[in-house]
Parts: sequence; structure tokens; C-alpha cells
Amino acid sequence: GILVLMLVTSGFELLGVGSVLPFLRMATDPDIVQQNDVLSAVFVTLGFESVTSFIVFAGVAMIVLIVLMNAVSAVAMWTQLRFVYRVGHSISIRLMGRYLAKPYPYFLSHNTAELGKSILADSTQLVGGVLRPGAALIARGAVVVAVIALLLAVEPLITLSTIVIIGGTYVIVYTLIKRKLQRIGTESVKANLSRFKTTAEAFGGVKELKTLGRESYFLRQFGNASRRWADGQVASRSYSVLPRYLIQAMAFGGFMLGFVLLVAAGRDVNRFVPILGFLAFAALRLLPAFQEILEALANFRFNEHLLFKVHAALVE
Repeated sequence: GILVLMLVTSGFELLGVGSVLPFLRMATDPDIVQQNDVLSAVFVTLGFESVTSFIVFAGVAMIVLIVLMNAVSAVAMWTQLRFVYRVGHSISIRLMGRYLAKPYPYFLSHNTAELGKSILADSTQLVGGVLRPGAALIARGAVVVAVIALLLAVEPLITLSTIVIIGGTYVIVYTLIKRKLQRIGTESVKANLSRFKTTAEAFGGVKELKTLGRESYFLRQFGNASRRWADGQVASRSYSVLPRYLIQAMAFGGFMLGFVLLVAAGRDVNRFVPILGFLAFAALRLLPAFQEILEALANFRFNEHLLFKVHAALVE
């Protein structure tokens, strides 16, 4: 059902982006209403008396379509999040049930802090780092494919060159960071476990701790683990978000360069205004989608070790 909703969302994105070019062409050249067979048929069928009123109607219709597109996207996002976090709830319940079903000797040979971390922290991080990015990857991937297909149909040369530049940059960035993210993710899981263990040992044996005066030792142990975990989170977020600024600069620079070259060549810029406006609007939808895809891949790589860890605990 969620996959179907994602496809519907992609369809609305396609309609929203696709409506921009005809409207801009009508706004810059009203005569096209009579020259284009489809627009002329709609004009006559709806009984409009002037081209101006028809263009106003088209503008209002486009606004309604874009509002509807965003409303459907919002519903799709809420549905995805509800599904993903309910799955996380299910995983934590299953882990709790599996551990409680173990015989008593099992708990004598296993650290209860690690079991608690698996039920609480690991399942939560699995949702945020694997399941939610996985859903975003599918949803945004469908939107990207739909919009790129439309762009290829309208302006194949510009679209292909843009895909090569922006897509190639994303591929290079991801290739450079994926192994490092995997290593940092593994270390982050170990650091988080150390935080839970130190906390459980400190408060579980607080009587002995106070008697022996070992507060500073446990505080130092916890501080080291906490700093390693925090540094891992910083690295994960930075590697997944920082490429956005590079890509935005490249996209805007490429757009302006194309416009400047048209002016320098003495071309009639007014002729290209609808196309440029269409490409700019499409870019506004594509760039965030590309960024979400990169963030999803980075998060998935960072939390990959956790996925196998929770799976092993469930099938143990």
C-alpha cells in the first residue's frame, strides 16, 4: 500500500512539474493558446471568451495542483513514518519477548546492559538509520525517475549534461565516504554499548563504588565512550549533509552559465524564458530529492552493522 502511495506521489510530482512549462509558454506568448490543438480544444470546451481569462484560469489550476501535490506528499510522508516506527516498535517487542523467554542461566552469562541497549537503543537507531532512510530512498527515487523522464522528453541535451555533472558528483562523493561511514558506524555501535555498560555497572554497584571511591574511574570511562559516540554522530551527519552545498553551488552556477552564454550569443532570451523557468522549477524538486537519496545511502551505510546485530539477536 505504501509503495502504491509512493507511485501516486510521483505521479502528482510529474503533473506539478509538467504543468509549469505550458503555463509559462502561454504567459509569454498568449497566441499559443489558439495555435496548440490541445490548449485550443480546452479553451473552446470550457467556454472561455478571452485568452487572458484562460491564462488566469490555468494559473489558478496550477496553484491548486501544486498544493494538492504537496498535500499528497505530506500524507505519504506521514504514512511512511507511521509504518517505519511501528516496525521499530514491533522489533523491540520481539527482542523483549525473545530475551524474557530465555532460561535463567542465560542471564548469568550475558550483560543485562547490552540486552537493554539492544531492546531500547538499537531498535530505535535501526528505525532512524535503516528503515526510515530505506523508505525515503524508494520514495525519492521514484520522484527522481519520474521528473528526469519528463525532463528528458522536453530538453534531452541539457538534462543529460546536468545528470552527468550532478549525478556524477553524488556518485563520487558517496564512493569516497561509504567505507569510512561503515567503519565509523561500527565504532559508534561499540561506543554506545560501552555507554550503556558503564552506566549499568556504575548504578548497579553504586554501594561498592561509593565505598571504594571509584566515581572518577566510571565517569572517565563513560566520558570516553560518550565522546566517541558523539564524534561518530557528527561524522555521519556531516558526510551526508555537506555535499548538498557543493551540489547547490554547481547547479546554480550551471544554470547561470547557460543563461549568460545565451545572452552572449545574442540569442532571443524571451524565447528561452519558459524553458529556463521550467528547468529551474524542476531543479527545485530534484535537488532536495537527490540530497535525501544521498543522506539515505549514507545513513544506511553508517548503520549497516547495527542491522546485522539486531537480526542476529532476533534469530539467536
